[in-house]
Amino acid sequence: MPRTAVATPERGRIARCGSSRAAARATRSTRRPGEEHDRRPIACADVARFLATDRGRYDLIFCDPPYGEYAELEPTLARYLPRLLAEEGLVVVETAAKTEPQLSLTERTSRRYGAARITLFEA
Repeated sequence: MPRTAVATPERGRIARCGSSRAAARATRSTRRPGEEHDRRPIACADVARFLATDRGRYDLIFCDPPYGEYAELEPTLARYLPRLLAEEGLVVVETAAKTEPQLSLTERTSRRYGAARITLFEA
């Protein structure tokens, strides 16, 4: 299942979610005791389930699913991201260059960088 990361700098909290146990272990192993990011929760879970049940409000949401899986994930993102995004929040979506994400948010900009596209959405 695709991976995504969401962050709330205003609350000093970062939540990361992905279905890869190896990626979760790698993220945990880079933590340094005592640093602020050491407190961030890491969820190794189905991304759709995480988005459906999380009750946070996020200033920044970064989504970087495997390019071939974005079409499958897009309806889930369109359904849940508006509820999770803070009033002046920003969503960053990385897709394949030919994929133009369509979410139920206002698109700020979209740029191609080689094989990738970065699209910014706002509430």
